[in-house]
Amino acid sequence: QKLAVNSSASNKEKRDKLHIYTIMDADTEQEAQLNKIQSMKAAVHFTVGRICEEVGVELEMSFSKQVIATLTEITFKQLETYTKDLEAFSKHGRRTTITADDVKLLVRRNKQL
Repeated sequence: QKLAVNSSASNKEKRDKLHIYTIMDADTEQEAQLNKIQSMKAAVHFTVGRICEEVGVELEMSFSKQVIATLTEITFKQLETYTKDLEAFSKHGRRTTITADDVKLLVRRNKQL
């Protein structure tokens, strides 16, 4: 009977450890996702900053850090919207890959593009 109790306790320990590992995996996955988003935002911020520098030279003006940060946020939010739209278009077409046709549909919605 002691063997059954130990076996039961062992199974409970295994379940507990598995639960802890599952939580740790989810936390690690969330951290990785956040790091990925932060890296993308940093890349967009860098690019927006470079564009502002180039435009500033042409127009003989400068852009404040707040303006660059705001432009970065607006750009990133717009890219998120485009991404969701492109995903929706490909899912509607029962595809797992975004194609040039999806991009054409996206551009059609915005006459400026």
